[in-house]
Amino acid sequence: MQTRSEKPDPGAPVSLYEEVAEWIDLVISSAPAVRKLARNLPSDQRTLAVAFFGSEEVVLHLETFEPERICRDGLAWLGEESQRRFAKGFLDVAASGQAELVQAISDVRPDTSTTHAGTRLFDFLKEEAVRGFYTSRAGLKELDYKGNSFYGESPGCTLPLSFPPTASELE
Repeated sequence: MQTRSEKPDPGAPVSLYEEVAEWIDLVISSAPAVRKLARNLPSDQRTLAVAFFGSEEVVLHLETFEPERICRDGLAWLGEESQRRFAKGFLDVAASGQAELVQAISDVRPDTSTTHAGTRLFDFLKEEAVRGFYTSRAGLKELDYKGNSFYGESPGCTLPLSFPPTASELE
């Protein structure tokens, strides 16, 4: 991360926030091509992918995950809920009202068992913000990433992989 007096390299993100936003944009914009390629894998390559990932769940996720739909539906929910509560579009609502709407879909909402387009948007953005941070220079530095080093066992996170719901699971 550069200090205020340092200028970023040409083409480099100006801030960590911009770098994470670029990551999320990349995930969303590349998803249709990733889905298409995953769905069109020859059977022997698909079998190899399942073996590589250790389960078919990861490959199914690549074939069906639609982050652009999660964002479109979630932003529509924010707009509709903003109109319902404040009779204004989300961007026209005061910061306190925007915070209230975001809190209604966040992890601190009263009933976390209820999900809808807004909560799915929040969950997706939260997961991708974390992933984006840990792929940024600052995140890699925090992880003390050494580059292409060999580890007998991964020194990273020991939590199991989890994926956001696919389009078919949302219906």
